[in-house]
Amino acid sequence: MATDGPTPKPCDSKIFKKGKPVASLDASSNAAETWVRAVAKMANAKVDWHYSGGRAQVLHLGDAKSRARVEQAIDELASTLRGTILQRFGGGDVGLYRNGVTPDSAHVSGGAVVREINGQLVLDDPVAVGVIHAVKKHNCRNTLEMNADRVVHFKRRLAERGMTAKDAVITVINVDDVHGGPIADALMPGTNWQEIRDRGEVPFARGLAMREGVQELLGTFDKEAAEKLRDMADIAVVVVDHGVAEVFSA
Repeated sequence: MATDGPTPKPCDSKIFKKGKPVASLDASSNAAETWVRAVAKMANAKVDWHYSGGRAQVLHLGDAKSRARVEQAIDELASTLRGTILQRFGGGDVGLYRNGVTPDSAHVSGGAVVREINGQLVLDDPVAVGVIHAVKKHNCRNTLEMNADRVVHFKRRLAERGMTAKDAVITVINVDDVHGGPIADALMPGTNWQEIRDRGEVPFARGLAMREGVQELLGTFDKEAAEKLRDMADIAVVVVDHGVAEVFSA
């Protein structure tokens, strides 16, 4: 990502090589620099950042107590970031990010590599894939917020029918999504979705569905969402949009 002003100084070499990931940001260079410096100051900890896969990767170097202060500082300063926190890495889990990776070392450390597939060069970048996936999951929250009134309605309907969170879930499914279409057709067969498209609107399948069936469907394409639904005790809202699924508490 291009700098938006004076180029910040490089990431501290010790933090870059030995630090553990704290968060991934979608932010311009000076926005990331200003915010990370504020986090480091509030937490009185060693925190720095660098770009990887087009995103600002925030690293921490220190013990568990220091890490806890950093996590608390991020919580308190999240609203001041001129950008978006795409992902939080709780407990130092690296996920798809590998610290200390540079373009020169990617081929030995598991970062982005170029592969030849069917005679063509293809960039294989797991960090970028992970970021894109995180963004899609985040965008599902926007879908949820746009349908907030219907969620309230169906939560009330669930209670009126004497059903519990163990029985059913609330669904908000984009019918034009690659995964949403087949699920919508299974849950609401025979519905004329084209009528909605003809009005210039995106068709959504919103309603109540049996939890067990939805659980099984999620497992076919988004195991992360399926596991989240399995562990949720509250009334769940299942959003399918942007090529992924996400589960929220109603």
